[in-house]
Amino acid sequence: EIRFCDWSSDVCSSDLGWLYVAYRQRSALDANELTDSRHIACRDAAVTRTGVYRVHPDRRDVEPVATRAQGWPVCFPNDLAIDSQGDLYVSDFYLGGIWRLRSGQTPQLWSDDVLLGWAPAPWALAPAGVNAIALNPKGDALLAGTVGNPMILQLSLRNGQTAGPPEILQRDGGPTDGMAVASDGTIFTSEILRSEIWALSPDGRERHLVANRRTAPLDGNASLALYGNWLCAANVGFPEVDIRRMRRTVVCLDDIELPWRKQP
Repeated sequence: EIRFCDWSSDVCSSDLGWLYVAYRQRSALDANELTDSRHIACRDAAVTRTGVYRVHPDRRDVEPVATRAQGWPVCFPNDLAIDSQGDLYVSDFYLGGIWRLRSGQTPQLWSDDVLLGWAPAPWALAPAGVNAIALNPKGDALLAGTVGNPMILQLSLRNGQTAGPPEILQRDGGPTDGMAVASDGTIFTSEILRSEIWALSPDGRERHLVANRRTAPLDGNASLALYGNWLCAANVGFPEVDIRRMRRTVVCLDDIELPWRKQP
């Protein structure tokens, strides 16, 4: 019942009306989750609801797809992408890997390549790995953005049961917390710490600033989504810690001009 999804965030839609949601249950051991590389909350047996769910917006039905209660040892499911075969890919932020979920099968750790994780302190920004993921327009590769050691990676979907070695497309940016890929292959990335949105050419060789705090009301922007010519970003206000002061809004941009796109 899963079908191709042309954009990816922590909520992803299918053409049969379902929304797929990545959810992480809070743990009593979460106090140092952004600084402690041991991530002890991942071994909290009391956390059972973490996983992926599907929601039908009309009927308001909620069904588990895969959860820790069902035996899936996922740590921090963060982002989702769905390929044309109905396979669901899930980034694991604190494990530093990407899972693949297939209907009727046990969740598979599709890739845990070292580039999806982070380097030891002090060579990483934080003990956190792959965050944003999205399919390329052909549907034959998965793009991934990392946080601890920021990079944009490309992983082939043609290598059978597991992914091949990632190709580094770009390593000059900041932590990527959202990604959307346009039909021409342009890769839009959301850099949460600097409140910036960047565009990469399909081959990763060119990088162009789309928006920042000076040009748009961005505030700790995370997930990205493309809707027609509109590029929309979800503000979460990070790293503000007071939830009452966080700016939780959606900002949409259009008429984005990029040097590698042919102008009419």
